[in-house]
Amino acid sequence: MGIQIFFDFQCEFYLFHTDDEGRPTTVTHESAGYYDAGPIDLAESVRRDMMLSLEEAGMEAESSHHGRTPGQHSFQLPGKCGIEAADYLQTFKTAVKRIAKRHGLHATFLPMPGQDKAGSGLQVGITLCANRECREQTEARFRAGIIRHLRDMLVFTNPLVNSYKRLTALEGSGFEPVGTDGSRISVCFPDPAANPYLMLAALLAAGIDGIEREIQIRDGEEKPVFPETLGVVLGEMAGNSFAADWFGTYFCRIYKEGKKEEWERFCSYVTDWERKEYLYRF
Repeated sequence: MGIQIFFDFQCEFYLFHTDDEGRPTTVTHESAGYYDAGPIDLAESVRRDMMLSLEEAGMEAESSHHGRTPGQHSFQLPGKCGIEAADYLQTFKTAVKRIAKRHGLHATFLPMPGQDKAGSGLQVGITLCANRECREQTEARFRAGIIRHLRDMLVFTNPLVNSYKRLTALEGSGFEPVGTDGSRISVCFPDPAANPYLMLAALLAAGIDGIEREIQIRDGEEKPVFPETLGVVLGEMAGNSFAADWFGTYFCRIYKEGKKEEWERFCSYVTDWERKEYLYRF
């Protein structure tokens, strides 16, 4: 189609302490907030070590800063084309976990690690390099395709039971799932826990479908209502022609079986909330 597509990332994650046996907790001793610096930001030196280690490995991060709540951090990764972008993000996540462990910490990309903590998201920036005369129209249709197929791709971009706790918490907050920043499309609904290859493949497929079918956004489409659970998304997969057409029916069946088993294990698990809410009453 004569189009080059670059993906950049703003990736959020938490750094937590581990217990005496090295298992991860949700405990952080810091009290810093959005863009705070040292000495209140106790993990500033850890982020600096991550930046330097990535640079030594030939992987440069553009910037980093403290996140919205204690323990949360954010890195901006430069734009890469195609599968190189997925490689870059996956390698970054692996490096962050290893460097955190070196400091006696656990790095987690879980979307919602606690109800008292801000959710961690993955903002994907998409830049299209195309013929200047048709670029604006191409970008609009690419964005429209993502919006049209947003719900169809959630099983790939937001694949965990925990994912939907973050998404439902964002509703009513003015959250814009798919926006624009100049000539850059900003996609804000994916999770940092998503498989980068499936996530980018889904975004790419949706955008290309928007271009090929010249999709235009209808009223109300830009502010979708997110499903409340992974179970709802899995229930819709049987009629998800987008996923079947682009990923293949065999892959979708195998993928759904794995996710369904995960969902059923969650449904049968008795949570701490249930014990606290019901044990003394019934």
